[in-house]
Amino acid sequence: PRRVVGPPLRRVSALLAAAAAAVLVAGTVVTGTGPHAGDDKARRWGFEIEDVTRVHSGLAWLTVGLTVLALVVAFRTGAPAAYRRRVMVLVGLELAQGALGYIQYFMGVPGPLVVLHMLGSVLVWITALSLLFATRDRGPMPAAETSAPAPSSRTAPQPA
Repeated sequence: PRRVVGPPLRRVSALLAAAAAAVLVAGTVVTGTGPHAGDDKARRWGFEIEDVTRVHSGLAWLTVGLTVLALVVAFRTGAPAAYRRRVMVLVGLELAQGALGYIQYFMGVPGPLVVLHMLGSVLVWITALSLLFATRDRGPMPAAETSAPAPSSRTAPQPA
C-alpha cells in the first residue's frame, strides 16, 4: 500500500473514524435508554435520556467538525478525487442524519424515524471507514500471466 494523502489528512481521517465510532456507541446507549430498547418488559439502561442524548449530540457535532476539517484539508492539499468525493458524501450523510436526529427528538422519538436514524448511522459508519481507507492505495493490480496449455491430440476441446 502507498499513502495518497499527507500526514495531516491521514490523522484527521483516523480521528474522524474514531469520532464516528464514539457517536455509534453513544447512539446505542441512547437507544438502550429510550423507549425503543425493546418491548415494555425489556430492561432499559438507568441513564437520564436527556444526558445521554446530549453526549451523543456533542460527539456528533465533533464528528461533523472533523469532517468539515477533512473537507477543507482535502481540497487545500489536492487530495485524490476519490477521497474528496467520499468526504463530500459523508458531509451530506451527516447533515441528513443530524436533521433526522433532531426531528425525531422534537417529535417524541417515533419508531419509524428511529429506524431511519439507525440506517443512517450505518451509512455514516461505512462512509467514514471508506474515507479512512481512501488515504492509501494498493496501486494497479499486476497483470496475471496466462499461458494456455498447448492443445494436445489426446485432449478434446471443452464446451464453453
